[in-house]
Amino acid sequence: MINLKRIKLVFTKLFTLLIVGAFYFVPTISSSQVNLVVNPNCDIYDTCPDNTKQIERAIGWWKFDSFGTPDYLNDCSSHPKVGIPSDIGYQLPLSGSGYFHTSILNSYNPQNFQIWNGQEYIQSRESFIGTLIQPLKKVPHIVEFYVNFSNIGYSDGFGGGDGRIATNAFDFILLESNQVVYNSVIPYINKSEIINMNKKNSILNDTLNWIKLSACFVPTGNEFFFAIGAFRDTNDIILEFTGASYSHIHISSYYFDNFAIYECDTCCLGQFPYEDHVTVSSNPGSTQNPTIFSVLLNPNTTGTLTLYDSVGRLVAKEEFSQLLTTYTLPVLANGVYHYALTTSNGVNDVGKVLVVD
Repeated sequence: MINLKRIKLVFTKLFTLLIVGAFYFVPTISSSQVNLVVNPNCDIYDTCPDNTKQIERAIGWWKFDSFGTPDYLNDCSSHPKVGIPSDIGYQLPLSGSGYFHTSILNSYNPQNFQIWNGQEYIQSRESFIGTLIQPLKKVPHIVEFYVNFSNIGYSDGFGGGDGRIATNAFDFILLESNQVVYNSVIPYINKSEIINMNKKNSILNDTLNWIKLSACFVPTGNEFFFAIGAFRDTNDIILEFTGASYSHIHISSYYFDNFAIYECDTCCLGQFPYEDHVTVSSNPGSTQNPTIFSVLLNPNTTGTLTLYDSVGRLVAKEEFSQLLTTYTLPVLANGVYHYALTTSNGVNDVGKVLVVD
């Protein structure tokens, strides 16, 4: 539901880490792929929801923008709006006992999604934050979640009735903190960081079935949180209006469940043509803590990593053909070493490593 008051909520990483440690919940996608999302099925809560606007009661989840108030529904609740089934929709969880509800787009004026904040009309979209069990590495990942269009619209009290908007606008961004933003629209968020979860650009209007959305991405590294909502530019949003044309308020009312983010070097073949690179950990390195190179290649390419000492002598050479390979530096004398990665499609990556006692 929509709250028109500005609320500033700032949560620290320390608090999040304490919660993650206390409620560690990591279902596996397969034997080799671990879901990195805390509380991915929305089942674990610190307090059962007893009203709307309480997504923060689900462990690891918060609202993202100050105007939005996403809802947490769980079958533990007897409240008519946040129990399951609910009077805001008949949908059951995809799995477990809970899911989220958000009005990702909402408007007194459906043409530009403006709401009255007490002083002026502004754009408003409802979004929410999730937590990861560990910071992301700079390797290919896949994100997945399921959505369902609510079968009940917004009864505005002025004779409007079932004013609903189905849309194509489902987006994902990575975050280093879980701090709430003033408004989850451009320019309050960075347009270049928006990941489109609906590549087919289809309007999602199915009120019966849960629809899976997925996307591949390579993070910059160290992100600990993510947000989901309709972040894209208004010009990129497609709408399908239903309900009474005289309704004062229209909303895009959707349910969300079963979130997953995991490393997957074979899920995103060909999607990142300029991502050949080498990353280095444990630098400086030592005998007890050797330097490790992680080499990421494009599909159907090969790479060669060479290492030279300070006077230019070749001390190590390794060839790679897999998408992602790790290489541990052999025991070398103390000093500075220069490395170079060259690939069959013309990429060059160079740097230095230090070996110490």
